[in-house]
Amino acid sequence: MVKVTEEKKKVAFQGEPGAYSEQALRKYFEREGVRVASIPCGSLESVIVEVEKGGASTGIIPVENSIGGSVDRSYKLISQGGVHVNGEVYLHVRHSLLAIDGTDMSEIDTVYSHPQALKQCREFLAELDVRTRATYDTAGSAKMVKEHQDGKVAAVASKFAGEKYELNVLMEDIQSATKNHTRFLLVSREPETEKTADRAYKTTITFELEGGAGSLYCCLAPFAEKDINLTMIQSRPTETGRWEYHFDLELEGHRKDKPVERAITELNQLVPEVRLLGSYPRGKIL
Repeated sequence: MVKVTEEKKKVAFQGEPGAYSEQALRKYFEREGVRVASIPCGSLESVIVEVEKGGASTGIIPVENSIGGSVDRSYKLISQGGVHVNGEVYLHVRHSLLAIDGTDMSEIDTVYSHPQALKQCREFLAELDVRTRATYDTAGSAKMVKEHQDGKVAAVASKFAGEKYELNVLMEDIQSATKNHTRFLLVSREPETEKTADRAYKTTITFELEGGAGSLYCCLAPFAEKDINLTMIQSRPTETGRWEYHFDLELEGHRKDKPVERAITELNQLVPEVRLLGSYPRGKIL
């Protein structure tokens, strides 16, 4: 049995109350028996700042969707902020059609949601034969429907958001792909140094690399030579205008594992600097 703590952990997320980020953080911490006070923020930058200044002990940042791909700027914000990655979680994204009480689905003419959510539900919405209106947030769309009190509009958001804004769920699981997952990273001001023997770990690093034939190959070779599996690699411009790039890299293992430690040491000899963003337990799909 999970023992529930009495004090509430302050966790910052981007979006309106009821956002998928809030749903993910609540599922993550409730599984650990931790009560949460969630803090909504207007942007991903604000989440990082809230953690940096101590307004929240933890922030949750979406980094990748199994259908939509990587979330722009997430790794950049984490690497430039004064935070460390201490956890990850995968949320099974299940979209619902939400409306005010008394709404008949046949009378709906407009559906609001975030562009990605509308795209992920395009087959259902095409069959429903409605106009779609892109908004800044799925939960924000649910909030708008609640405020408008119009039986001809609906929102695509989570059932969790529907409960937040007391909306009826007209239809569940309206997304086209059933295996729709978003991956989030949890960040804090201090790195998590404890390592539990019975848990599998991942490590996230970032480094800058100048152009040159075979340069990336040389940087990745130490990991291959030590049988370290890379789970993610992506590049982003350094903004110097000199065709130099930052590379964000995730790998299996903890930074204290000897093979990982040696591989990072060798990489450090090839590039100006390697930043260790954190080692954390491998996440589960919730």
